[in-house]
Amino acid sequence: MESTSSFLNLARAAANTKSDTKQRARSDSNTPTAFKKTWLDDIDSYEREHFHLPLQAFAKKVPGMQLLMTCFGLSCTGESLVCLFGLLGWTISVEACTTGIWLVPVVEVLNGLIKWQFGRPRPGWNDFRVEVRSTSHEYSFPSSHSMLSWSLSSFFANYWWKHVGSSTVGKVPYPVYMLYGMATCVAVSRVFDGAHYPHDVLVGGLLGRAIGLFHFTTVYPYVHNQMLDLSNFHCIGCGLAVAAGMLLSTLLCYRIVSARFGSPPKKWKLLAKVKNDNLQPHYVPLFDYVGMCGVFAGLSIAEPIYNRELLAVLPVTFVASVLRLLIGLTLLVGAWFAVRGIEKSMATSTWLKLLLRFCRYAQVPPIILILAPPLFKFIGV
Repeated sequence: MESTSSFLNLARAAANTKSDTKQRARSDSNTPTAFKKTWLDDIDSYEREHFHLPLQAFAKKVPGMQLLMTCFGLSCTGESLVCLFGLLGWTISVEACTTGIWLVPVVEVLNGLIKWQFGRPRPGWNDFRVEVRSTSHEYSFPSSHSMLSWSLSSFFANYWWKHVGSSTVGKVPYPVYMLYGMATCVAVSRVFDGAHYPHDVLVGGLLGRAIGLFHFTTVYPYVHNQMLDLSNFHCIGCGLAVAAGMLLSTLLCYRIVSARFGSPPKKWKLLAKVKNDNLQPHYVPLFDYVGMCGVFAGLSIAEPIYNRELLAVLPVTFVASVLRLLIGLTLLVGAWFAVRGIEKSMATSTWLKLLLRFCRYAQVPPIILILAPPLFKFIGV
Protein backbone atom coordinates (compact mmCIF):
# COMPACT_ATOMS: atom_id res chain seq x y z
CA MET A 1 0.00 0.00 0.00
CA GLU A 2 1.30 3.40 -0.92
CA SER A 3 2.02 5.92 1.80
CA THR A 4 0.42 9.34 1.85
CA SER A 5 2.74 12.20 0.91
CA SER A 6 2.17 15.79 1.97
CA PHE A 7 0.20 18.08 -0.28
CA LEU A 8 3.17 20.44 -0.63
CA ASN A 9 5.51 17.65 -1.72
CA LEU A 10 2.88 16.33 -4.08
CA ALA A 11 2.37 19.71 -5.72
CA ARG A 12 6.13 20.17 -6.11
CA ALA A 13 6.53 16.67 -7.55
CA ALA A 14 3.62 17.15 -9.93
CA ALA A 15 5.05 20.44 -11.15
CA ASN A 16 8.51 18.97 -11.75
CA THR A 17 7.46 15.66 -13.24
CA LYS A 18 8.35 15.20 -16.90
CA SER A 19 6.59 12.90 -19.31
CA ASP A 20 9.74 11.34 -20.72
CA THR A 21 8.89 7.64 -20.58
CA LYS A 22 6.47 5.51 -22.52
CA GLN A 23 4.46 4.77 -19.39
CA ARG A 24 4.04 8.43 -18.47
CA ALA A 25 3.31 9.32 -22.08
CA ARG A 26 0.45 6.86 -22.12
CA SER A 27 -0.97 8.07 -18.84
CA ASP A 28 -0.62 11.80 -19.44
CA SER A 29 -1.46 11.92 -23.12
CA ASN A 30 -3.47 14.72 -24.62
CA THR A 31 -6.41 12.46 -25.29
CA PRO A 32 -9.65 14.31 -24.49
CA THR A 33 -11.08 13.10 -21.19
CA ALA A 34 -14.60 11.75 -20.67
CA PHE A 35 -14.82 12.91 -17.05
CA LYS A 36 -17.86 15.19 -17.00
CA LYS A 37 -19.96 16.21 -14.04
CA THR A 38 -23.03 14.00 -13.60
CA TRP A 39 -25.67 13.28 -10.98
CA LEU A 40 -23.25 10.77 -9.47
CA ASP A 41 -21.00 13.69 -8.50
CA ASP A 42 -23.89 15.13 -6.48
CA ILE A 43 -24.20 11.81 -4.61
CA ASP A 44 -20.45 11.82 -3.99
CA SER A 45 -20.62 15.35 -2.63
CA TYR A 46 -23.53 14.47 -0.33
CA GLU A 47 -21.70 11.44 1.07
CA ARG A 48 -18.52 13.40 1.68
CA GLU A 49 -20.44 15.98 3.69
CA HIS A 50 -22.60 13.57 5.67
CA PHE A 51 -20.37 10.51 6.02
CA HIS A 52 -16.65 11.07 5.46
CA LEU A 53 -16.17 14.35 7.27
CA PRO A 54 -18.30 13.44 10.32
CA LEU A 55 -16.80 9.94 10.57
CA GLN A 56 -13.23 11.19 10.31
CA ALA A 57 -13.93 13.91 12.87
CA PHE A 58 -15.41 11.27 15.20
CA ALA A 59 -12.42 8.94 14.70
CA LYS A 60 -10.01 11.69 15.76
CA LYS A 61 -11.85 12.04 19.07
CA VAL A 62 -11.73 8.33 19.93
CA PRO A 63 -8.25 7.09 20.95
CA GLY A 64 -7.04 4.28 18.71
CA MET A 65 -10.01 4.46 16.30
CA GLN A 66 -7.96 5.60 13.30
CA LEU A 67 -5.35 2.89 13.87
CA LEU A 68 -8.06 0.25 14.30
CA MET A 69 -9.77 1.22 11.05
CA THR A 70 -6.48 1.18 9.17
CA CYS A 71 -5.70 -2.28 10.55
CA PHE A 72 -9.05 -3.59 9.32
CA GLY A 73 -8.24 -2.25 5.86
CA LEU A 74 -4.76 -3.81 5.91
CA SER A 75 -6.27 -7.20 6.77
CA CYS A 76 -7.58 -7.49 3.21
CA THR A 77 -4.34 -6.66 1.37
CA GLY A 78 -2.32 -9.14 -0.68
CA GLU A 79 0.27 -9.65 2.05
CA SER A 80 -2.38 -10.49 4.64
CA LEU A 81 -4.22 -12.85 2.31
CA VAL A 82 -1.02 -14.74 1.49
CA CYS A 83 -0.52 -15.30 5.22
CA LEU A 84 -4.16 -16.36 5.58
CA PHE A 85 -4.08 -18.97 2.84
CA GLY A 86 -0.66 -20.18 3.91
CA LEU A 87 -2.04 -20.67 7.42
CA LEU A 88 -5.07 -22.51 6.05
CA GLY A 89 -3.19 -24.81 3.70
CA TRP A 90 -0.27 -25.64 6.00
CA THR A 91 -1.92 -25.90 9.41
CA ILE A 92 -5.72 -26.10 9.24
CA SER A 93 -7.39 -27.38 6.05
CA VAL A 94 -5.88 -27.72 2.60
CA GLU A 95 -9.36 -28.14 1.10
CA ALA A 96 -10.49 -24.80 2.53
CA CYS A 97 -7.33 -23.19 1.16
CA THR A 98 -7.54 -24.63 -2.36
CA THR A 99 -11.26 -23.96 -2.78
CA GLY A 100 -11.35 -20.48 -1.29
CA ILE A 101 -8.19 -19.05 -2.86
CA TRP A 102 -9.78 -19.09 -6.32
CA LEU A 103 -11.99 -16.22 -5.26
CA VAL A 104 -9.07 -13.81 -4.89
CA PRO A 105 -7.98 -13.48 -8.55
CA VAL A 106 -11.52 -13.73 -9.89
CA VAL A 107 -12.90 -11.02 -7.62
CA GLU A 108 -9.90 -8.72 -8.02
CA VAL A 109 -9.90 -8.84 -11.82
CA LEU A 110 -13.67 -8.48 -12.04
CA ASN A 111 -13.60 -5.55 -9.63
CA GLY A 112 -10.84 -3.85 -11.63
CA LEU A 113 -12.70 -4.18 -14.91
CA ILE A 114 -15.84 -2.71 -13.33
CA LYS A 115 -13.82 0.20 -11.95
CA TRP A 116 -12.43 0.90 -15.39
CA GLN A 117 -15.92 1.00 -16.86
CA PHE A 118 -17.26 3.56 -14.37
CA GLY A 119 -14.11 5.61 -13.81
CA ARG A 120 -15.34 7.12 -10.55
CA PRO A 121 -12.90 9.26 -8.48
CA ARG A 122 -11.98 8.47 -4.90
CA PRO A 123 -13.20 10.91 -2.20
CA GLY A 124 -9.82 12.59 -1.77
CA TRP A 125 -9.44 13.24 -5.49
CA ASN A 126 -12.21 15.85 -5.43
CA ASP A 127 -12.19 17.19 -1.87
CA PHE A 128 -9.05 18.23 -0.01
CA ARG A 129 -10.96 18.14 3.30
CA VAL A 130 -11.21 14.34 3.18
CA GLU A 131 -8.13 12.83 4.80
CA VAL A 132 -6.79 10.05 2.57
CA ARG A 133 -5.19 7.47 4.84
CA SER A 134 -5.08 4.77 2.15
CA THR A 135 -3.95 5.87 -1.31
CA SER A 136 -4.27 4.03 -4.60
CA HIS A 137 -4.15 4.59 -8.35
CA GLU A 138 -7.37 2.63 -8.77
CA TYR A 139 -10.77 4.20 -9.30
CA SER A 140 -13.28 4.15 -6.46
CA PHE A 141 -16.41 2.27 -7.53
CA PRO A 142 -16.93 -0.45 -6.38
CA SER A 143 -14.70 -1.13 -3.37
CA SER A 144 -12.34 -4.07 -3.95
CA HIS A 145 -11.72 -4.47 -0.20
CA SER A 146 -15.43 -4.76 0.47
CA MET A 147 -16.04 -7.02 -2.51
CA LEU A 148 -13.19 -9.38 -1.66
CA SER A 149 -13.81 -9.51 2.10
CA TRP A 150 -17.51 -10.25 1.63
CA SER A 151 -16.89 -12.90 -1.04
CA LEU A 152 -14.35 -14.71 1.16
CA SER A 153 -16.50 -14.34 4.28
CA SER A 154 -19.60 -15.66 2.49
CA PHE A 155 -17.72 -18.66 1.13
CA PHE A 156 -15.89 -19.58 4.33
CA ALA A 157 -18.97 -19.01 6.50
CA ASN A 158 -20.92 -21.51 4.42
CA TYR A 159 -17.92 -23.85 4.27
CA TRP A 160 -17.60 -23.78 8.07
CA TRP A 161 -21.32 -24.23 8.54
CA LYS A 162 -21.29 -27.32 6.33
CA HIS A 163 -18.04 -29.00 7.41
CA VAL A 164 -17.10 -27.83 10.89
CA GLY A 165 -19.59 -25.68 12.78
CA SER A 166 -21.09 -27.03 15.97
CA SER A 167 -21.09 -24.28 18.64
CA THR A 168 -24.03 -22.07 17.79
CA VAL A 169 -26.10 -19.06 18.77
CA GLY A 170 -29.56 -19.48 17.37
CA LYS A 171 -28.30 -22.42 15.25
CA VAL A 172 -25.59 -20.26 13.63
CA PRO A 173 -21.91 -21.23 14.26
CA TYR A 174 -19.87 -18.63 16.12
CA PRO A 175 -17.24 -18.28 13.32
CA VAL A 176 -20.01 -17.25 10.90
CA TYR A 177 -20.72 -14.17 13.01
CA MET A 178 -16.98 -13.46 13.18
CA LEU A 179 -16.49 -13.72 9.42
CA TYR A 180 -19.39 -11.45 8.54
CA GLY A 181 -18.43 -9.05 11.31
CA MET A 182 -14.90 -8.86 9.94
CA ALA A 183 -16.16 -8.20 6.42
CA THR A 184 -18.37 -5.40 7.74
CA CYS A 185 -15.46 -3.83 9.63
CA VAL A 186 -13.26 -3.95 6.53
CA ALA A 187 -15.97 -2.24 4.48
CA VAL A 188 -16.58 0.49 7.07
CA SER A 189 -12.84 1.08 7.48
CA ARG A 190 -12.58 2.10 3.83
CA VAL A 191 -14.96 5.00 4.48
CA PHE A 192 -13.07 6.01 7.63
CA ASP A 193 -9.80 5.96 5.68
CA GLY A 194 -11.22 8.19 2.96
CA ALA A 195 -10.59 5.50 0.33
CA HIS A 196 -14.20 4.85 -0.71
CA TYR A 197 -17.70 6.27 -0.63
CA PRO A 198 -20.43 4.44 1.30
CA HIS A 199 -22.10 3.37 -1.93
CA ASP A 200 -18.76 1.93 -3.10
CA VAL A 201 -18.54 -0.43 -0.14
CA LEU A 202 -22.27 -1.23 -0.21
CA VAL A 203 -22.27 -2.30 -3.86
CA GLY A 204 -18.91 -4.02 -3.44
CA GLY A 205 -20.23 -5.98 -0.46
CA LEU A 206 -23.39 -7.06 -2.29
CA LEU A 207 -21.41 -8.19 -5.33
CA GLY A 208 -18.89 -9.97 -3.13
CA ARG A 209 -21.55 -11.85 -1.18
CA ALA A 210 -23.27 -12.95 -4.40
CA ILE A 211 -19.97 -14.19 -5.85
CA GLY A 212 -19.01 -15.99 -2.63
CA LEU A 213 -22.35 -17.79 -2.46
CA PHE A 214 -22.24 -18.67 -6.16
CA HIS A 215 -18.74 -20.07 -5.74
CA PHE A 216 -19.83 -22.23 -2.80
CA THR A 217 -23.12 -23.50 -4.21
CA THR A 218 -22.25 -23.86 -7.90
CA VAL A 219 -18.62 -23.42 -8.96
CA TYR A 220 -16.96 -25.33 -6.13
CA PRO A 221 -19.12 -28.51 -6.44
CA TYR A 222 -19.00 -28.47 -10.24
CA VAL A 223 -15.23 -28.06 -10.49
CA HIS A 224 -14.67 -30.67 -7.77
CA ASN A 225 -16.76 -33.23 -9.68
CA GLN A 226 -15.12 -32.40 -13.00
CA MET A 227 -11.62 -32.79 -11.57
CA LEU A 228 -12.50 -36.34 -10.51
CA ASP A 229 -13.33 -37.27 -14.11
CA LEU A 230 -10.54 -35.38 -15.92
CA SER A 231 -6.82 -36.03 -16.04
CA ASN A 232 -4.34 -33.56 -14.60
CA PHE A 233 -3.40 -32.54 -18.12
CA HIS A 234 -6.99 -31.61 -18.99
CA CYS A 235 -7.54 -29.80 -15.68
CA ILE A 236 -4.41 -27.72 -16.17
CA GLY A 237 -5.33 -26.98 -19.78
CA CYS A 238 -8.83 -25.80 -18.86
CA GLY A 239 -7.50 -23.61 -16.04
CA LEU A 240 -4.83 -22.01 -18.22
CA ALA A 241 -7.42 -21.36 -20.93
CA VAL A 242 -9.58 -19.45 -18.43
CA ALA A 243 -6.51 -17.55 -17.20
CA ALA A 244 -5.66 -16.61 -20.79
CA GLY A 245 -9.21 -15.35 -21.27
CA MET A 246 -8.92 -13.23 -18.12
CA LEU A 247 -5.60 -11.83 -19.30
CA LEU A 248 -6.86 -10.95 -22.78
CA SER A 249 -9.99 -9.32 -21.32
CA THR A 250 -7.83 -7.23 -18.99
CA LEU A 251 -5.54 -6.03 -21.79
CA LEU A 252 -8.49 -5.27 -24.07
CA CYS A 253 -10.32 -3.31 -21.36
CA TYR A 254 -7.13 -1.38 -20.64
CA ARG A 255 -6.89 -0.25 -24.25
CA ILE A 256 -10.58 0.71 -24.32
CA VAL A 257 -10.59 2.64 -21.05
CA SER A 258 -7.34 4.45 -21.88
CA ALA A 259 -8.82 5.67 -25.15
CA ARG A 260 -12.15 6.51 -23.53
CA PHE A 261 -10.99 8.49 -20.49
CA GLY A 262 -7.50 9.59 -21.43
CA SER A 263 -5.60 11.53 -18.79
CA PRO A 264 -7.34 12.17 -15.44
CA PRO A 265 -8.16 15.79 -14.50
CA LYS A 266 -5.38 17.84 -12.93
CA LYS A 267 -7.46 18.30 -9.77
CA TRP A 268 -7.50 14.54 -9.25
CA LYS A 269 -3.74 14.35 -9.74
CA LEU A 270 -3.04 17.03 -7.16
CA LEU A 271 -5.46 15.77 -4.53
CA ALA A 272 -4.81 12.05 -4.99
CA LYS A 273 -1.70 12.24 -2.76
CA VAL A 274 -0.03 9.49 -4.78
CA LYS A 275 3.53 8.77 -3.67
CA ASN A 276 6.00 10.75 -5.81
CA ASP A 277 4.10 10.20 -9.03
CA ASN A 278 1.22 11.49 -11.10
CA LEU A 279 -2.08 9.65 -10.82
CA GLN A 280 -2.27 6.84 -13.39
CA PRO A 281 -5.60 5.02 -12.87
CA HIS A 282 -5.20 2.88 -16.00
CA TYR A 283 -1.53 2.04 -16.40
CA VAL A 284 -0.59 1.28 -12.77
CA PRO A 285 -3.62 -0.96 -11.90
CA LEU A 286 -3.00 -2.90 -15.13
CA PHE A 287 0.00 -4.53 -13.47
CA ASP A 288 -2.05 -5.62 -10.45
CA TYR A 289 -4.76 -7.15 -12.61
CA VAL A 290 -2.20 -8.98 -14.75
CA GLY A 291 -0.69 -10.26 -11.50
CA MET A 292 -4.09 -11.62 -10.46
CA CYS A 293 -4.31 -13.44 -13.79
CA GLY A 294 -0.96 -14.94 -12.81
CA VAL A 295 -2.42 -16.18 -9.52
CA PHE A 296 -5.20 -17.91 -11.46
CA ALA A 297 -2.67 -19.51 -13.81
CA GLY A 298 -0.54 -20.66 -10.89
CA LEU A 299 -3.58 -22.21 -9.23
CA SER A 300 -4.51 -23.95 -12.47
CA ILE A 301 -1.14 -25.68 -12.46
CA ALA A 302 -0.66 -26.26 -8.74
CA GLU A 303 -4.02 -27.61 -7.59
CA PRO A 304 -4.31 -30.60 -9.98
CA ILE A 305 -0.80 -31.86 -9.15
CA TYR A 306 -0.28 -31.01 -5.48
CA ASN A 307 0.60 -33.91 -3.19
CA ARG A 308 -2.51 -34.56 -1.15
CA GLU A 309 -0.71 -37.01 1.13
CA LEU A 310 1.84 -34.41 2.25
CA LEU A 311 -0.73 -31.67 2.73
CA ALA A 312 -3.06 -34.01 4.59
CA VAL A 313 -0.44 -34.40 7.35
CA LEU A 314 -1.25 -31.42 9.55
CA PRO A 315 0.97 -30.34 12.45
CA VAL A 316 0.05 -31.78 15.84
CA THR A 317 1.54 -29.03 18.01
CA PHE A 318 1.28 -25.25 18.10
CA VAL A 319 5.07 -24.93 17.76
CA ALA A 320 5.05 -27.02 14.59
CA SER A 321 2.27 -24.84 13.16
CA VAL A 322 4.25 -21.67 13.88
CA LEU A 323 7.39 -23.17 12.34
CA ARG A 324 5.48 -24.16 9.21
CA LEU A 325 4.10 -20.67 8.86
CA LEU A 326 7.49 -19.02 9.38
CA ILE A 327 9.34 -21.35 7.00
CA GLY A 328 6.64 -21.21 4.34
CA LEU A 329 6.30 -17.43 4.44
CA THR A 330 10.09 -17.05 4.32
CA LEU A 331 10.11 -19.14 1.14
CA LEU A 332 7.25 -17.11 -0.30
CA VAL A 333 8.73 -13.74 0.58
CA GLY A 334 12.17 -14.70 -0.75
CA ALA A 335 10.79 -15.82 -4.10
CA TRP A 336 8.49 -12.78 -4.25
CA PHE A 337 11.23 -10.23 -3.73
CA ALA A 338 13.64 -12.08 -6.01
CA VAL A 339 11.31 -11.63 -8.97
CA ARG A 340 10.36 -8.14 -7.81
CA GLY A 341 14.02 -7.14 -7.78
CA ILE A 342 14.43 -8.27 -11.38
CA GLU A 343 11.24 -6.46 -12.33
CA LYS A 344 12.33 -3.18 -10.74
CA SER A 345 15.99 -3.14 -11.77
CA MET A 346 16.33 -5.01 -15.05
CA ALA A 347 13.05 -4.78 -16.90
CA THR A 348 12.97 -1.92 -19.38
CA SER A 349 9.93 -2.52 -21.58
CA THR A 350 6.33 -2.53 -20.44
CA TRP A 351 5.72 -6.01 -21.82
CA LEU A 352 8.68 -7.45 -19.94
CA LYS A 353 7.50 -5.80 -16.73
CA LEU A 354 4.01 -7.24 -17.24
CA LEU A 355 5.49 -10.70 -17.82
CA LEU A 356 7.56 -10.51 -14.65
CA ARG A 357 4.55 -9.27 -12.66
CA PHE A 358 2.56 -12.21 -14.02
CA CYS A 359 5.30 -14.64 -12.96
CA ARG A 360 5.74 -13.01 -9.56
CA TYR A 361 2.10 -13.66 -8.67
CA ALA A 362 1.88 -17.01 -10.48
CA GLN A 363 4.53 -18.56 -8.23
CA VAL A 364 2.52 -18.09 -5.04
CA PRO A 365 0.08 -21.06 -5.38
CA PRO A 366 2.80 -23.57 -6.42
CA ILE A 367 4.93 -22.55 -3.44
CA ILE A 368 1.99 -23.01 -1.05
CA LEU A 369 0.78 -26.32 -2.50
CA ILE A 370 3.83 -27.98 -4.09
CA LEU A 371 7.15 -26.65 -2.77
CA ALA A 372 6.43 -25.98 0.91
CA PRO A 373 4.96 -29.39 1.99
CA PRO A 374 8.06 -31.45 1.01
CA LEU A 375 10.22 -28.88 2.79
CA PHE A 376 8.12 -29.27 5.95
CA LYS A 377 8.53 -33.05 5.75
CA PHE A 378 12.28 -32.77 5.25
CA ILE A 379 12.70 -30.45 8.23
CA GLY A 380 10.37 -32.56 10.37
CA VAL A 381 7.55 -30.13 11.07
